[in-house]
Amino acid sequence: MSKRKWLASLSLALGTLFGLIGCASGIGGPRMSRGDLKDAKEFVSQNYINFQEGSPARLIGCADGYSNNGSFGTTWSRDNLLYDSDNGLSLFLEITDEQSRIKTDSGDPYVSGEMRSSMTFRYGFFGTYMKPSNVTGTASTFFLYADNPHDEIDIEFLGKDTTKVQFNYFKNDGGGNEYWYNLGFDASKEFHHYGIYWAENEICWYVDFKPVYRLVGENCPSARCQLLANHWAGNTKDFGIMGWMGRVNDDECPSISSYRSIEIADVDGKKMEVLPKLKEYNECPSDDKLAAKPVKFKSVTAYTVADKTSTTEFDISYNKEDITSNYRCVKLSVEGIEDMRWVQFKIKNLHVEDTYPALCRLTVDSYVPGIGTSQNKFLSAWKNGSTGVSLKNSSLEAHYELAVNEEAIMTFRWYGEKANELTLMFDDFGDCPVVNGKGQRDGHLKVSDFKFGGVQDFVPTDNSGYVDELYTKNGEIEDPESDQVPIPAGYVKKDNIVPTNTGNYTMTSTDEGFNMHYTQAAEGYEQCGYYSSNIFDNGVDVILVVKNLAPKEVILQIKIKGSSNYLVSSVDILSNASTGRLARWSSSTPNVPYLGIAGGRTCQFKFTLTEANAKSIAFVANPGTASEGDMLFKGIYCLPRN
Repeated sequence: MSKRKWLASLSLALGTLFGLIGCASGIGGPRMSRGDLKDAKEFVSQNYINFQEGSPARLIGCADGYSNNGSFGTTWSRDNLLYDSDNGLSLFLEITDEQSRIKTDSGDPYVSGEMRSSMTFRYGFFGTYMKPSNVTGTASTFFLYADNPHDEIDIEFLGKDTTKVQFNYFKNDGGGNEYWYNLGFDASKEFHHYGIYWAENEICWYVDFKPVYRLVGENCPSARCQLLANHWAGNTKDFGIMGWMGRVNDDECPSISSYRSIEIADVDGKKMEVLPKLKEYNECPSDDKLAAKPVKFKSVTAYTVADKTSTTEFDISYNKEDITSNYRCVKLSVEGIEDMRWVQFKIKNLHVEDTYPALCRLTVDSYVPGIGTSQNKFLSAWKNGSTGVSLKNSSLEAHYELAVNEEAIMTFRWYGEKANELTLMFDDFGDCPVVNGKGQRDGHLKVSDFKFGGVQDFVPTDNSGYVDELYTKNGEIEDPESDQVPIPAGYVKKDNIVPTNTGNYTMTSTDEGFNMHYTQAAEGYEQCGYYSSNIFDNGVDVILVVKNLAPKEVILQIKIKGSSNYLVSSVDILSNASTGRLARWSSSTPNVPYLGIAGGRTCQFKFTLTEANAKSIAFVANPGTASEGDMLFKGIYCLPRN
C-alpha cells in the first residue's frame, strides 16, 4: 500500500480524541443520570452515506500525515481508508516504516485511518452498521466530537474484548462518564447496527436499533459536532492507556475496523439534507456523453511544456530543483465548457528513470469578475472508470498516482460557476519527500485527449455549496423572521454599538439596527469595529441578531477582544430555523469564530466569553464569500453582571 502523504488542512489537524479514555474531571458540571429505557425514542434510520457504493469524498474528509499524540501511538493516513462493495469503509491499521514513526511522540510504528463528516450537527439520530477489530491493543470508534468547547459522545470497542462496547460522553472537557455494555455477542464476527440519539437533555445509545443505555439531565453536550470514526493503537509509553486497551501483538496486524453505512436524522426523525441533490455524481460518464474540445495553453509556473501551440496534447516535464514551493502549475483554457460538468483526459507517466509513481493534482478553476476566487468543487473522480481517486475535501483538488510507464484515463465530475480553466499540478509537496525545501523527484508526463460533457444540473445558491433544502422544512421555505426565539430575560440591548466606517465598509443607522454595506469582501485584517472600555457591562454572554441581505451565504468573522486576547469560547445557534452555522474557528487566532449566514436569512448567535472584560467587537465579511452586499445587525444583547 502506498504511503505517499498530502498535507491535511489545518482544520483536520485539530486533535480529535484528547479525552477518549475518560478523565475524572468535573469541568462539565454534575453528570447526567440514568433514564428509563421505556421512555426512549425509537431509533430513526435515514441513510446518509452508503460506503458500499464507494468513497463519498464530497461528504467525508480524513485525517492525514499527523498523530493526535498523547495517548495515541498512531499516525493518520488517507491511504488507510479503504472502500469495497462488501465491507464498505475499512479503517486499516498496520505497522509502518521508520520515517512515519517520528510523527508520534511515542515513536510507535502504527498507521491507520480516521474519517470525519464535512458537516457539523447538533442533536438528532446517528447510527452505523459497524464491525470492529478484535486485535488486542486497538480501539474501533464511532463518535460525535467538538473541539472548542470539547463536547463528545462516544461508541468505542476495544479489540481485547469485543463482546462489550463502551458508551461515554464529555461536556466542556468533563469526562468520567464511561459505561460498559455487555452485548451478548461478539461484535467483531459480523456487522451490527449501533446508534446514538442526542437531544438537548438526553443521550440514548442503541444496539441493533434497540435502546440499551439512556442518560437524562441538564449537563448534556450541546456544541455542534462533527461525526467521526477512527481505528487506533495506543502510546506504548503510556502505562495508563496500555492498562486500558492493552499492547498490540504486531503479528496480528493488519487490524481492520469496517463501516458499511451511516444513518442520520434530526430529532423529529426527518432526514438531514446536507448537500444539494445532484444527479449522476456516482457514475462515470460513458463515451457518448463526452466530446473532444481543443485546449489552449495559457501559462506555466516551474514546469516545461514542450509544444505550447498544441490544442490536443501537452508534454510536461519538471526538475526537482525547480519545485521549490506549492505554487506552481500548468494552466490550460477551454472555450464553451462554462455549463458543463465532466472533464476527461488521458495521462501517461513518461519518467522511466524514477521508481516513484507520479502524484498528480488537478483543479478546475473559475474566476468570477470582481472577486477572482473559485466557486467550484469536485464531487467524484474516476481512474479508468473506477472510483477510488482521492479528493481533497472541500477543495478543488483531486489526487491520484501513476506508476512508471502507466497510462490512465482520468474523469472528474464538478459543479460550480462557469469553469473554463484547467490547472494541472504535479509532484505535490504534501505527498513527496522534501529535502532542504526542494522536491526529490523529477517528472515527465503527457496529457492528451481532452473531452468534456454534461450540463450543469446544479448552480449553488450560496458559496458554501449548501442549497435551500438545508433551510426548509417539508420542502417549504420558512419565513426567516417568524422562527426566531425570544431574547432571554435579563439580556440588555446595546443600542450604542454602531461601528464606524472603515475601508470598504459603510455603516448606516436604521430603524431596525445598523446596516453594514460592503463593496468588496474585506481582505487581510480590514474590519469594522466598535471599541469601549466596558462594552458588555462585564457580561460573559452575548447574543447577536444579524440578517444577511445578500442572496447567497456570507461568512462573517466575529472578533470580541479584551485587553489582549480574543474571548469567544463557544457559539450557539439560537434560531429555530437552520439559517446559520458555525463554519469554523480561526486557525491562526484562537477564540475567533467564522459564522455562516444563509442568503436573505436572520440568525441569532449566542457567544460565551472566557472573560468579562470585553473592550471591543469587530466584524469581517470574509474574502471570497461575497463581492458586495449588506448585513443588517438587528441587535446586540448582553447579560450584564449584577
